Amino acid sequence: MLNEFVLTHQDELARRCGARVYQRNPGTATNVMQGIETFIRQLVATLQTEEEGARQKNFQLVGDKGGVEMRSDIGDAAALTGKDLLRQGMQIHEVVHHYGDVCQAITDMAIEHGVQASVDEYRILNRCLDNAIAHAVSEFSFHRDAVTAQESVLLSNARTGEFLLELRKLLGTASLAFSATRTGSLPVNGATGAILERTLQQIGKLIEDFSADLLGAPSANMLEVFSLSGLIEEVATTAAPAARDYACPLAVPPVDRALGLRGNRDLIFAALVNLLQRAFAFYPPAAEVTLTAYASGERIRIDILSQCGAAPDGAAPGAPDNSKGHETDLALARRFVASSDGVITTRVLDGAYMFAISLPRHAMPT
Repeated sequence: MLNEFVLTHQDELARRCGARVYQRNPGTATNVMQGIETFIRQLVATLQTEEEGARQKNFQLVGDKGGVEMRSDIGDAAALTGKDLLRQGMQIHEVVHHYGDVCQAITDMAIEHGVQASVDEYRILNRCLDNAIAHAVSEFSFHRDAVTAQESVLLSNARTGEFLLELRKLLGTASLAFSATRTGSLPVNGATGAILERTLQQIGKLIEDFSADLLGAPSANMLEVFSLSGLIEEVATTAAPAARDYACPLAVPPVDRALGLRGNRDLIFAALVNLLQRAFAFYPPAAEVTLTAYASGERIRIDILSQCGAAPDGAAPGAPDNSKGHETDLALARRFVASSDGVITTRVLDGAYMFAISLPRHAMPT
């Protein structure tokens, strides 16, 4: 079986992958190689949980079988690898090669040892690779764009500094010309007056050019960035009594404290509490509800997942259960999230249902 084969030969697989990586990039750091080893261990665990039919563990390790974007252990580790590859100065195609090395090494060694993997095992391998590549590329791209944006800010600040220096110099010249005209009773239409006039014209042109640059740049959002982890902690505390009343266990994995949101915090908070209460009321008692918040490329994802096996009366999540109130509540939550450039979608998964909230990603000020 593939999981036993990979488990037995994981050190040799990591060595072969490392040889490929070092051949392309001799200066690759150790932490990048640790990302490969982590992926191999997670692959073994995923194959084992699939064989055991442990659906909840499988969700946590690799996500949904249908390719729905959601938080997973493989995705989290791959995101860190993508960030590390950027720090190493690698290009985005290297991110894909990085995981392609793992697939190639497993295939080569399986052939060498005469191991026949089943179609399902190869399907799981491809699902793990697809998930890892998607998260690694997204994180790589996000941080690369962030670096570019920071460089743009530095360039803009340098231009502003140059503008202020030039403006200060011209104002100094204009002040001297005006003082000379006033104290010396010089005619305004004389040589000194001409200097003053020319300097004022230069100041006007300088301001006009600088204003044109500003109008050509995207306007800054004046809303403050707030902590995602702080928001989730407050939402979980607020929703806890409702979870107890409906006998639905509420799980809230830790949130990266470096992640931030920019928007209307009160409305996002109200939308999340609304959706959690809806999940508690809509699904049967003892159905565990998980509130997960994480980064996915340029977006923040907040997933409300219910492991309920089957929705009552075969209904899909988000569908009105013949109740005008439920339909109105969901529409209101969507409007609240949309006010901060976010969207809410509903997903039907394998034995689970999910409200997926997507919002623009920001970093907390340091």
